[in-house]
Amino acid sequence: MDFLRSGQISEAAQGFIMKFLIEVGTFKLEDNWMEYQTKMELFFQENSGFDTILKTPLILTILPSECNGILDNVSNGQQLCTLDHKFVLEALDNYFYPKKDAAYYREKFQLNKQYKGQSFFRYVTILRKLMADCNFNKKSKHSKLRNQLIAGVLPEIKSKINQNAMSLSQVFEVGLAWDEENNKSQSKFLKKQPKCFRCAQAKYLHRADPCFFEWSICGGCGVKGHVTLSCKYKRKNCDKCNEQGHVKKLCKKTNEDIAAAAVDAIKIE
Repeated sequence: MDFLRSGQISEAAQGFIMKFLIEVGTFKLEDNWMEYQTKMELFFQENSGFDTILKTPLILTILPSECNGILDNVSNGQQLCTLDHKFVLEALDNYFYPKKDAAYYREKFQLNKQYKGQSFFRYVTILRKLMADCNFNKKSKHSKLRNQLIAGVLPEIKSKINQNAMSLSQVFEVGLAWDEENNKSQSKFLKKQPKCFRCAQAKYLHRADPCFFEWSICGGCGVKGHVTLSCKYKRKNCDKCNEQGHVKKLCKKTNEDIAAAAVDAIKIE
């Protein structure tokens, strides 16, 4: 642990390292590598101020000595402490999981969590890409994604989700609304960017990917393939209850509800 000695690194870096040891801990060969690696990557994502140069020495410090031999075999003679930390993680992943089958990707899918600073949009994109190799049954794909989103989203989003009653589309709505709230301070340039007709997010965010919100069923018009945020009826008043956001055929208000609301309105006047 020479590199951890005070005087060689800043106090801020020492603080990050101690936080890492507390939150992530060390790794033993009998531990689940994928689970440990996921925790490690989540820590690095959420603590972006941690100096990249120190990541590999830190990883080498918390690994058992047997892992050095594994890395020596793939380092081409390069000193281990100078290897890129992503190369180190990939090499160990290939050692512990030489066969990248459906079970491997399913475990990665189930362990994947949204990290602080990551948008809900991006989290959905990552999960959908992982699902491509999970070989889930066609009928179960929607429920698998819904359940993982509920399990993996940030607490701020999870607190807004009714886990027992919400459909995948409704979870999408909550997550994207959270993104929209966080993006209120966007520059005028970003706000003027063309929007995707499915998810109402800026098209450039998709990069070369298709929109992964095509599994949505709109709560405004009932049509499959887009979320309510992008629906042309989201500001329409219902012809039945006169409330904004949905068409008459999707109205859940009974005639009794509407009559009671009318009576209450008269009382207020």
